[in-house]
Amino acid sequence: MAQGRAVRVFLWIVAGLVVLIVALAILAAAFQKELERFALRQTVPDVAFDAAPKPAVPDYGDDAGWAALPGRPGFAAMVPAGTSKEPPLDVDIFFVHPTTYLKSARWNAPIDEPDAARVLDSAVLKNQASAFAQAGAIYAPRYRQAAFGAFFAGPERGDEAARALDLAYGDVERAFAAFLDRRAADRPFVLAGHSQGSRHLLHLLADHVAGSALADRLVAAYVVGWPVAVDSDPAALPGIDVCRTATDTGCLISWQSFADRPDAEDGFHRAFLDRTAERPTLTGEPRGDEAMLCTNPLSWTTGTETVPATANRGGVRWVIGSAPLGEPIPNLTGARCTREGILALTEPPGGDFATYLLPGQNYHVYDIALFYETVAANVRARAEAALAAMGGAPDPATGAEPAAAEPADEPGQPDQDETDQGGSDRDDTGQNQPGQNQPGQTGPGL
Repeated sequence: MAQGRAVRVFLWIVAGLVVLIVALAILAAAFQKELERFALRQTVPDVAFDAAPKPAVPDYGDDAGWAALPGRPGFAAMVPAGTSKEPPLDVDIFFVHPTTYLKSARWNAPIDEPDAARVLDSAVLKNQASAFAQAGAIYAPRYRQAAFGAFFAGPERGDEAARALDLAYGDVERAFAAFLDRRAADRPFVLAGHSQGSRHLLHLLADHVAGSALADRLVAAYVVGWPVAVDSDPAALPGIDVCRTATDTGCLISWQSFADRPDAEDGFHRAFLDRTAERPTLTGEPRGDEAMLCTNPLSWTTGTETVPATANRGGVRWVIGSAPLGEPIPNLTGARCTREGILALTEPPGGDFATYLLPGQNYHVYDIALFYETVAANVRARAEAALAAMGGAPDPATGAEPAAAEPADEPGQPDQDETDQGGSDRDDTGQNQPGQNQPGQTGPGL
């Protein structure tokens, strides 16, 4: 009898634990957004922006201000194992890196902050920038990036977060001006970035490329991993449309990768969508319920049709440190764009592709790695199309030789159209100077 009583007590304990676990699961689901917001806000710098130490201003006339430059050996020059790099085309790539400063000690990181610089050099350049660098000459500036927590500051500290982002953007503006000075003025160029880097590129397009002579030499802008409002943002970029085919040029590309969850009753990844709805577009107004731009990197179209994994030339595992890139993995996953503008992965991979998975099955870190070979091939295809249109390469469709081009300016010297396109209008406090060009108002983001 004693044994039976013990068994019953044990079963009651098990039943109680099951009920507790189910209750906690229900609470976690009910308060998912609130729990996620709470966790993310713990990363916000605990020092006031004005009291935080200000990093030294980068010098982009010095090679030390650049993480990657043409001809410099390093991680950006790597290619996946088992592949070889084709001869570079006569194009330049301006790559702006994502957030690599994850601490909360300050609002903006020095360009030589050890941990942030190590991740940039041995992870971002290798796993992201190298995919673009296969097409031409790559320039990747170091800049005083906003801290990770700046994107989750909330309205009570939104002004400080905006100032941190403005300070970072001012560096990117000055780096872009130096980029224009360093390159031959007649060469087409690619803009590429991820996450925070894409945010800065979007503003760079609005402030210095759209409506200028530079737009005529833009191959494409790959603003990956940042929520681009599908209508409002392109409308603020005169002459720069959304890319709709694999060889469109002078246009805009963006996607954000999540696991596909077709059974979700309230749409895809509601916490992420709600949080990013607060971010301003280039007009200064919040995106709200406007869809995000989603370019499917397996078809380079913006429709909602599913593209099978067989279209994926190969993803590459994310590698940190001195290890080389591994071999591409063909058919890694298919993808489709949802009505909200999320790129839903039809076969979301696990293993090495889930190590840095973010809440809500967010494959943010792997946005480029999932489609590495497809991205590299597309950058080259668009560059070839741009060169053909500008009279600098055989037409990739017909093989016809171009007509003779006009003499170019001296290499490394800007033409008259480019001399006033870059430069920062901000002082070292992150504030805009009175009467100067200001980017669209920004707020907390990812």
